Amino acid sequence: SDTTPPEPARPAIDVDALHREAINAYRSQDLDRAIELWDEILEADPGPYAGVRAVLVGGGPASTALLRRARDAGLPVVETYGTTETASQIATQVPGDEPGSGAVPLDGVEVRIVDHSDRPVPPGQAGRIQVRGAVVSPGYAGEPGRLPGSWLPTGDRGTLDREGRLTVAGRTDDVI
Repeated sequence: SDTTPPEPARPAIDVDALHREAINAYRSQDLDRAIELWDEILEADPGPYAGVRAVLVGGGPASTALLRRARDAGLPVVETYGTTETASQIATQVPGDEPGSGAVPLDGVEVRIVDHSDRPVPPGQAGRIQVRGAVVSPGYAGEPGRLPGSWLPTGDRGTLDREGRLTVAGRTDDVI
């Protein structure tokens, strides 16, 4: 007779509840938790995800391993970057590109990486992300407006490669 104890049953995971939690985390700007939830969703429901045309992932850096795992599950993941002050999007990865390959600035938007003295840095060097273009808001209520064509410091850090693709590394501060 076999005396091997049976394996414990995996607890049931409510995938719909995980999806709702991910959406609520994005809405509440708990961005680290929202990206972390993708790992839990893929564990609970590895796919395939028929009919999904695109999953825009932004709000913070996502690991290349997580992005590959999502793609392997059939989710067409597209990395994006944006800010509230730029009507949300500034740069988006080309659909089908390799995870972690960076996002291309949208038409009419310029992105640069600067050092602590606001001097542009060479491609591949990390620094602070600044943007400008028609999508940048003119300013905040009750404050002096931005000059047209001026650079907006985003509070994020990242790099631009030689092709101008943006990779976001994180925040320079705690303000969201």
